[in-house]
Amino acid sequence: MTLYNLYRLNPLKKLYFSTVNKLNIDYLKRKSDIKLLAPYYHLVSNEPVPYLQHLYQFKNTSQFEHDLDYMLKHFNPITLKEVIDHIKAGTAIKKNSFLITLDDGLKQVHEVIAPILLKKGVPAALFIVPTFLDNKFLFYDLKKGLIIDALLTKPPSTIVLSQLNSTCHLKQADVQGIVSYVKAINYLNKEKVDELGSILEIDFNNFLNKTRPFMTTAQVEDFISKGFDVGAHSMTHPCYNLVPIAQQITETQESVKWVADTFNLPYKAFAFPHVDTGVSQQFFDAVLTGESAMRPDVIFGNRTAMLERSHHIFHRYIGENPAINAGAMAKAVLSYNTFNKLRQKPYIHRP
Repeated sequence: MTLYNLYRLNPLKKLYFSTVNKLNIDYLKRKSDIKLLAPYYHLVSNEPVPYLQHLYQFKNTSQFEHDLDYMLKHFNPITLKEVIDHIKAGTAIKKNSFLITLDDGLKQVHEVIAPILLKKGVPAALFIVPTFLDNKFLFYDLKKGLIIDALLTKPPSTIVLSQLNSTCHLKQADVQGIVSYVKAINYLNKEKVDELGSILEIDFNNFLNKTRPFMTTAQVEDFISKGFDVGAHSMTHPCYNLVPIAQQITETQESVKWVADTFNLPYKAFAFPHVDTGVSQQFFDAVLTGESAMRPDVIFGNRTAMLERSHHIFHRYIGENPAINAGAMAKAVLSYNTFNKLRQKPYIHRP
C-alpha cells in the first residue's frame, strides 16, 4: 500500500486510516522523523465546481477551517521563506512544523482560501503554473472535467456516442466507458480533449473567458503582499515521469526563474506537478546544481511519508480529500514514516 494517491480510497486504505486515527498524535510525533508536514490543496469551495469535481474531491470551508485548527493545535506553522532560510543556514527545521501548500493558482485560492488563512493566521505557499496565470491557457485537466460534466449531465445521443467511441478507439462503450477513457487522458495524449470537446460542442475558449478559473498576476501580487509565499509548479504542468529528462529540467528551471523574476522574489521554490515518482537522481543533480537564476532553493515532491538525504528536498501529501480530516492524514503520514523507519527503509532511492 502507498499513500501517494488518496483521492480514491480503497477498502485497505480506509482500514488503514480508521486504524491509525485511533493512535495518539503526540506519540506519533515523538516516533516519526518527519520534521515538516506539508499538505496540499487545489481549492476549497462550498459550491459545486463542474470543471473539477469529477476529477478530484475537495473540502468545503468548514472542513478546511477544521484542518487548520487541528494543525495549529498540534504543530508549529512555518513559512516557505523560513524553510529556505534553514536550508541556506544549514540548520534543521524545528520538528513538528507544518506548511499549507496550494497548487495551480485556481481563483478559489484568492476568493476563498486566502481570507480563511488570514483569519486563522496560517502561512501558506502557492505554487503556480505560468501558462495558466491570467487565464491565457486552459489546462487540459479542466477540459477533461468539462467533458465529463457534459457527459453526465446531458447524456449524448446515439449518434454522438458513436462518434465518441470512434474518436476514443472504443467499441460500443456506454457513457461511463467514455468517462473512464477521458479520466485516463494524460499529458501525452491531451490533444484528445479538444477532439472530444468538439464532438460535444463545448466551447473551451468561451468557458475560459467567461469563468476565468485561474488567478491573475495582480491577485498573486496581492497574495504575496499579504505575507504569503509563491513558488513554481512547472511551465505547462506535465507528468514528469512521462516526458524526457531534458523537458523535466527545462520545465523546472524556466518556471522557477519566471516566478522569481515576475514577482521579484528573493527566494526560489519548486513543487512537482502530478507525481515525482520515476524521476531520476540525474534530474535532481542537474536542477540543484544549475545556474543560480534557475536553481530552486527548495524542491517539494509528493512521496508523502518518505525522507530525503538532500536537505533541499521535502515531500507533501494530499490534504483536500473531504473523507480524511487533517488529524487522520497527519497520523497516517507520521505512522507510515515510523513504519518505514522500523523496516530501515525511510529514504527514497532513485535510479
